[in-house]
Amino acid sequence: MKDNILTMDEIDLKILDLLQDDGKLTTQNLADRIGLSKTAVYDRVRKLEKNGTIQKYVAILNSKAVNRNLLVYTMLTLENVGDIGQRNTREQLLEISEIEELLHTGGPFNFILKIRVSDIQSYRKLLMDRIAIIANVKEVTSHFVLEVLKSTTKIELGV
Repeated sequence: MKDNILTMDEIDLKILDLLQDDGKLTTQNLADRIGLSKTAVYDRVRKLEKNGTIQKYVAILNSKAVNRNLLVYTMLTLENVGDIGQRNTREQLLEISEIEELLHTGGPFNFILKIRVSDIQSYRKLLMDRIAIIANVKEVTSHFVLEVLKSTTKIELGV
């Protein structure tokens, strides 16, 4: 994706802001809220999709409703931090569906994993059977979330 912020105007930012609050808004809903024609809004949304600013539309689930009650942030320190070692570890971690986010980081940890599972037993099994056995993993630190105080997917655009 290019540096799209330079090619977006206030109307594009308003469209993005509204869609972040409700991705199911129709083109007509957006047009009514912004004060443009339906066609103009449609063209702008398609441009934002085509240039990669809007990556996709998703449904955000209630984790308790789907029995994913335990949220864990797992920090990994690797034995071999060279390109090949990190690449191999990354590829293995990307295969684990319970990992919601995989972050390659600087600092004391090489990777931070956001993991959501049903309970502590499920996490233990995932950790022992899939994560800790990765050859390059030197150390694992787990942080269990007691309460989510704020969670958002919205990027503040200042509009």
